[in-house]
Amino acid sequence: HVEYNSTKVSKNIGLLTRARRVFTKSTMANLYYSFIYLYLTYCLSVWGNTSDKNLIKLHRLQKRIMRIIHGVNRRHSSDPLFKNSQILDIYKLYKYQLSIFCFKYTNNLLPTLFNDSFTLVSDVHRYPTRSSNLYYVPRFRTIIGQKSFRYLAPTLWNNTPDELKSLPKIAKFKKEMKIYLLA
Repeated sequence: HVEYNSTKVSKNIGLLTRARRVFTKSTMANLYYSFIYLYLTYCLSVWGNTSDKNLIKLHRLQKRIMRIIHGVNRRHSSDPLFKNSQILDIYKLYKYQLSIFCFKYTNNLLPTLFNDSFTLVSDVHRYPTRSSNLYYVPRFRTIIGQKSFRYLAPTLWNNTPDELKSLPKIAKFKKEMKIYLLA
């Protein structure tokens, strides 16, 4: 899937390269969201935990896109470009997708199929603890287990600030979570 996405994104980079002479940065960012973002986010919460070797391809393509949008040479650092454009790189995009899933799970906005996805620490221990309102993170010995959805999603959610977790609406949560990840 990553290889397929890399191919599709690469083809659209040519489109952005030709368009940069004509359009402004904000229009170029809109073209990014129109032609590239959809490939990066489609089912990202499923394939986003793949090895870094696979994700580095997409990350390099994203960095190239940022340089094209801003009209800088290929040696220019891409981190300030991501921040300036308010665009999340693939690693932060994966965290963003997982956090949205966890927000929906916590607020019962998901189908009943997902009701048993996570367990609260209070359901595991019979005695009260400081972390009883957090999700239980299962222990995995292997790196493959630690890259699994069952491990990463509760870990990310437990480390999310309480101010974000307690937001009432998903639209507000998405906006604030993106700001948090860009910081």
